Amino acid sequence: MSLKNKQTKLNETVTNTKKSVYFFGDRKSKKQPSVTLKTKKNLKSNKPTKYSTVFILNKDILTNTENEVLGSNNAQIQTLELAKQKVEVQNKNKTKWFNVVFFAINIIVFAVVLTYQSKTFGVMSLDVLINNARFGILFYTLLLFVIVMCFETLRTHILLYRATKQTRLFLCYKGSALCRYYDCITPFATGGQAFEIFYLNSRGVHGGIASSVSLTKSIFNNVSFIIISLTVLICNSKIFGPDQSVIITWGIISLCVSCCLLLALILFGISKKMMPKLLMFVLKVGAKLKIVKNPNVVFNKYMRTIIEYQKSTRYYMSNVWVTVSSVLCSGVIVILKALIPFVLYCAFRGSVSDQVLLEIFSKFILVELATKYIPIPGSSGVAEISFSALFASLFKDGTLFWAMLFWRVLNYFIYLFQGLVILVYDFIYGNKKNNIVKQKYIRKKK
Repeated sequence: MSLKNKQTKLNETVTNTKKSVYFFGDRKSKKQPSVTLKTKKNLKSNKPTKYSTVFILNKDILTNTENEVLGSNNAQIQTLELAKQKVEVQNKNKTKWFNVVFFAINIIVFAVVLTYQSKTFGVMSLDVLINNARFGILFYTLLLFVIVMCFETLRTHILLYRATKQTRLFLCYKGSALCRYYDCITPFATGGQAFEIFYLNSRGVHGGIASSVSLTKSIFNNVSFIIISLTVLICNSKIFGPDQSVIITWGIISLCVSCCLLLALILFGISKKMMPKLLMFVLKVGAKLKIVKNPNVVFNKYMRTIIEYQKSTRYYMSNVWVTVSSVLCSGVIVILKALIPFVLYCAFRGSVSDQVLLEIFSKFILVELATKYIPIPGSSGVAEISFSALFASLFKDGTLFWAMLFWRVLNYFIYLFQGLVILVYDFIYGNKKNNIVKQKYIRKKK
């Protein structure tokens, strides 16, 4: 290649760099061309590299402001809206049938487990239960659910307000509720965060901020849950009997997985090198499989969102007030959920002591650990069996059946009902209102 062609190619590279955040260059040889841009320190010209892709970052143009994001032309917005409508029309019937089948399977599994437990441990008749149980105390379980959702909303509001300086409590509530709903209907509880990001973004929150809010909540939630779980397993290990060794072993495995995921989320949030390399690796694999058509364009598109997410995450992690308040909210949510089986014990058994409270709290944490990474939506079957195995010594005389029934409703089915109510509300009114707000904003920008 002539010197003139080399200089032309270099000028094109510099021009492309000014237009976008990253560009790509093949590094087949050990010698590298002299580029005037500031490159990474580890990209030395005298050493071979393991990667064939160079990430060059122009820090002067690394600004992804809200005005830039919202400055898209009307044609692009209309194209995206039409594409979204087509996808919704194509998946409408499939989604309906999936939800119906999923709900039916959950009901069947739940009924089978209840039948098995009633034959194994016995079941108190409804007449005896009404005469002996204190149903007025069950009202407090609903009150605990309401308080849990208030703290869920507060946790989302703290992060969203710090990023946007806007108070949108109703949006925070709906995002948190729908996150919990999609966690309940997806394997490994992996669908909640993705839908929450999509939902916040569809309501005017920038994609990077929406991602950072949802994933930072996951970080703080894992931090508080890991601290509480470690405390329970270390300090209260004598509470668990030898017949519960399988559940304890699986709980320890789940705790190790939670620690690894927490470390990965923190590294992705603060590392400037790991995320680009990982994204590039995924895009290369997608290009070889012919799933990704243009890796360069896709890389630049997603890196802008990732950089915004990392900026927001580093801001959250460096802000002491946000970190402490979010971790405390996550810890309070775990404690409030653990109080639900304690209230059920008070309603069905009557006698209460500090030792019983500590035992119920410890066993609830172990149930949460045992069902955290089950590849079944809602951990159907496993949750009921774990609860029965751990709480059989506390709920006797046929009350275990009713305690497990109420606990499952308040810990799982109530979140499904809440999510369905919000989806129906958005279908009838919320989505139309959001489209009107979008159209008004577009007209103002013209």
